[in-house]
Formats: sequence, C-alpha cells, structure tokens
Amino acid sequence: MHVETVLVTESWLRREGLPDSWDADRPMLRAWFLCVPLPSCVSVRLGSVQASLVEELESRGFDQAPVEVPGSPLGWRLVATSKLRALLDRGDALSDDASHFLQDDILELACADSSNTVDLGSILRLMRQRRAAVLYDERATGSVTQRRIFGLLTRSDFNRRAVRVAIFDRLASLERSMASIVTRHYPDDPNWLALLAKRRRMELEVYASHSKTSGDDLELIEAVTLADLLSIYGKSDEIRVKLGLASKSAFKKSYGKLAGIRNRVMHPVRPLVSRERGLGDVADSVDAIDDLTRRTDQAERLQA
Repeated sequence: MHVETVLVTESWLRREGLPDSWDADRPMLRAWFLCVPLPSCVSVRLGSVQASLVEELESRGFDQAPVEVPGSPLGWRLVATSKLRALLDRGDALSDDASHFLQDDILELACADSSNTVDLGSILRLMRQRRAAVLYDERATGSVTQRRIFGLLTRSDFNRRAVRVAIFDRLASLERSMASIVTRHYPDDPNWLALLAKRRRMELEVYASHSKTSGDDLELIEAVTLADLLSIYGKSDEIRVKLGLASKSAFKKSYGKLAGIRNRVMHPVRPLVSRERGLGDVADSVDAIDDLTRRTDQAERLQA
C-alpha cells in the first residue's frame, strides 16, 4: 500500500478549494482552524541541540516543539522544551529514542464527514490527558491512502475564536430548545415567572412594559437568559421529570456551570483554558451542553 503524506498549509487549502480562514466557513469547526501548521512552528532537528533554539522556545513560552523523525509512524514527534534544555545542559544529542518525546503526541482525527468537520466534544476528550499532539487524518482514495498532517495542537489552542463559536452555536441551540419547553409547559407567563427570584421577575416585568410602550410587544420568554432558563429547569419538578432528572441537586451538579461557560465564551479576554481552568473544565461543559440538549430535544419531541 502506498501512503502519501501531505503537510496542510494555506496554499494547500487554496489549491484544494477549501476554506483557509474561520470567517470563510462559520460555524463549522475545521481541523486546520485548531492547529498551527508544522511549517509555521519553531521546530528542532535530531542531533546536536542548538542553544539558540532552546532559548527561543523558552522566551516565547512554547512548552514543546515538533521534530521530524524519519522512521516513526507519522514522521513527526513532539519534544518538550524542558527535555531540550536538559539535553543541552548535559551536552547530549536529541535522538529518536522514545524517551526523548512526549507520550501520546500523535493524534489521528476522525472527521465527522468529508468536509473535515471536527466534533468538538470528541477532540476535547482525546486531548484531555495530552499536553499537545500532532493532529492528522488518513483518507483512502483508490489504492492510495493520503495522510494529512494538520499541525500542532496544544491545550491553549482551545482558546481560539473558532472554538468559542462552536460552543456558542451549541449554547444557542440549547437556549432555543429550553425556551420552547418552558413556553409549552407553562403557557401562562406568571407560572414560570414564579420560579425566578423576585428581583429578576421585576426586571422582566419592566422589560415587558417597555416592550409594549415601544410597540415591539415581544413575548416575555424572549427576554430570559440562559441563567434564567437553568433556574426554571432546576426548580420545576415537572420539567426535570421529563428530562429524567428527579432532584434539584442532580440538575445543579450536572448543569449548574453552563451559565458561566456562556459568559466566558462571549468575552474573548477571558480564557476558556488556563492553568487554573484546565481542558477538563471545558470538556465537561461541552459534554453537559450536549447532554442537556439531547434531553431537552427528546422532551420537546414527546410534547409535540
């Protein structure tokens, strides 16, 4: 079997007629929107460790670097900057010895379809225990298998705009479904308003008054936030039963942080992933969004 390896670059994307920027193809999350192409990385070579390269990696805050390793399954591995510093200090060379590289530093991507759409939840779970990885996929075309190396993926790459958009798209779908459930279950506004705090009820009532005065005459449900909907869901025994969640504590434990992730998504100066908030926090939030969406959609179908 012949294997052809391709490094994904902007020029390759243009030749293939594929979008090379997030704005060209929103809100799809594409593999190349997550990674730094390997030719754009500060990379190192096997052999003598260059002090200037180690210093550049350290000064720029890069925790690892790609290195071409002929004979390895993908042809590329990742070496930690700290390992390079240790080798340099000892006067040792970087070799193809497995101990010189990060564990689990190669990640094969299973794209959802031929358009290379990445499932955010899946890749978050795969990266949860990894510091970084070289992301690639394989596609069989006749007798040729094309291996495409998308680039270097690190945890900090999940702060990218494309990831925020993918999460917001999920949240927008969830909010629409939750609002639909509330209005169907409580056709009279006062019934679900009573589940909100007094101050919030007053704010919504003022909104309704202004809406009528301005001539917009919008429905009250159009003024609620995700935090409101979560509060209504959490306090409504009937809705929770429809979702298969009997207790308030179970609901709060599973979905109580979703309003927080929405705020972080909407404010790009707030990192989604940091040393304080690891990748697991984002992965748990995305799983919770997907789970509540599934439960809500199922309850909505039963009510239809």
